[in-house]
Amino acid sequence: MAEIVLKVGSSGPDPQYQDGDIVSVFNNLAIDYVHAQHICFPRAIEQRFANKTSDGLLPIGGLEHFFCKTIFQMEFERISLLEVRAKDLQTLEEFVDGPRGWFPKRKLTGWGVSTDGLAQRNRNQVTEYFFDLRPGGTHNDVPDSIKRSRNSNGKLIFGTPGNEVWYGGRMIRTATTVAEVWTEIELKTSLRKGDFTDFPLQDGDKKGFLALTVDDFDEVERASLIASDIDETNLDNPILLKKRKQFVDWKNLTGISGSTIARIEDRDQVVDLRGAAKKHLRSVIVDTKV
Repeated sequence: MAEIVLKVGSSGPDPQYQDGDIVSVFNNLAIDYVHAQHICFPRAIEQRFANKTSDGLLPIGGLEHFFCKTIFQMEFERISLLEVRAKDLQTLEEFVDGPRGWFPKRKLTGWGVSTDGLAQRNRNQVTEYFFDLRPGGTHNDVPDSIKRSRNSNGKLIFGTPGNEVWYGGRMIRTATTVAEVWTEIELKTSLRKGDFTDFPLQDGDKKGFLALTVDDFDEVERASLIASDIDETNLDNPILLKKRKQFVDWKNLTGISGSTIARIEDRDQVVDLRGAAKKHLRSVIVDTKV
């Protein structure tokens, strides 16, 4: 299933959000992904890093590790005191960096693979970004950098001291990779994907907004649902005309009574109308503004 989230009440005249505007959308892939992420990495810090050892490392083979190696593009493995092997998990190309080839730190701007292997330009961008070296640092900073990362709750480092593994680069969030993570979750826990069908909105998100269950959509349709109306006559000075091109006349939807409308408009009440039995067809309820 998928969801669209509507604005309840207008924020002001155009180009502010209007009543019924589609503020956010979540397709089935996004819903499956975010629940898998929350299961593998609980929101609460004390739970998220509960499996960390006294060395500040997470175990190889746990859900956290499986998620990272499945979703992230790059794997970094420390193979000696000063050397790290980087591997592109999509192309399986790899290189080893260390004392024989070190470069000044650069900010990660992207990752590309040349026809004859991993370009050196990409090597220094990706490798040193994940080492978190100080400007002008050398390969001798690698042990200290990894130690700092192990001691940080914001870093996910796996393995054992001297054999650390971590992940980064582009996130490969596809139906295939997300399904693989859910297969692992169901194998190692009693949780089942079928029990996680709604996007995890907070109670505050349900005040002033209305989430509806709809038929699934792809990324192209997602972009269309939340597109703005922009006057681009002058490309150097585009003008926002309407916050959203598409909207839903939610007050006239089948099954929504006057008392339900009053509850939805009451900012002190939490109203949730989602569910498989209440699924709407986008072709029926979504309109385009004139």
